Amino acid sequence: MNLSKLLNNNVEIINDDFETVCEYAQKGDFIFFDPPYDLLKKILLIVILKINLVKKDKND
Repeated sequence: MNLSKLLNNNVEIINDDFETVCEYAQKGDFIFFDPPYDLLKKILLIVILKINLVKKDKND
């Protein structure tokens, strides 16, 4: 099915907080929630993992 046809068929897209979106939800609705993430925490975790791998390599 062509995406434009699908989106033109009585579709409402809401970009808001998940609690607000839940207030609009009705039986039969398809809802997608993109999980929140903190980019700084994600970068910090990657750096910590890399540091630990380097330390492990030096100790082996």
